[in-house]
Amino acid sequence: MGKLVLKALIFVVVVVFVMSVAGCEEQNQAVTKEHRLIAAENVELKGQLEQRDKEIEEQKELLERCLAEKKVLEEEADEKLEAFIGSLLEDLGDNVKLHEENKKLKSQIEALQKESSSLKAEIKQLKEEVEELQKETASTAEPL
Repeated sequence: MGKLVLKALIFVVVVVFVMSVAGCEEQNQAVTKEHRLIAAENVELKGQLEQRDKEIEEQKELLERCLAEKKVLEEEADEKLEAFIGSLLEDLGDNVKLHEENKKLKSQIEALQKESSSLKAEIKQLKEEVEELQKETASTAEPL
């Protein structure tokens, strides 16, 4: 019976060994498959990261161009604003000069109107004096 037990024991050990090797191989195949899936996913994610990095760089370049264009437009706007303000101030200065000139002209008109009224009164008085002189001359000339 010793030989039989030994044979049975050897058989059991061989079976357990074969089963563990077969189980490890299946487990190794599953782990290898999982590693391949993870590696494929990593490659895909790296590709996506590279694409995102490329898009980010393009957006940075676009931002730089936009900022440069914004700066140029702001400078042009500042120049135009300064020119407009200068023109406006010039126009205001001209308006002040015109207003002062209008005041002087109104003052001159008023003075001329007073002078005209004075001259009209003087002319009226002179006419009256001429009429009186004519009447006196006519009355002295009649008795002859």
